[in-house]
Amino acid sequence: MTKPVTATGTWAPPSADAFGNTRAHLQLETVIDRTEFGLNWNMPLPAGGNALANQVTLTVDVALVQA
Repeated sequence: MTKPVTATGTWAPPSADAFGNTRAHLQLETVIDRTEFGLNWNMPLPAGGNALANQVTLTVDVALVQA
């Protein structure tokens, strides 16, 4: 199942890295409810509560290197 999500993050514009390459960075993060994507499995724990939380944080870190 796919659904659009909105993420916030930062963009570091291209600059030279330690190896002489031109590199840019994009970091994004969002929190989703996994049950909205059909991921409904869970199991109660003996001490109470569930094994998995419904709220999941998705983090994306992308490094772009100029060819």
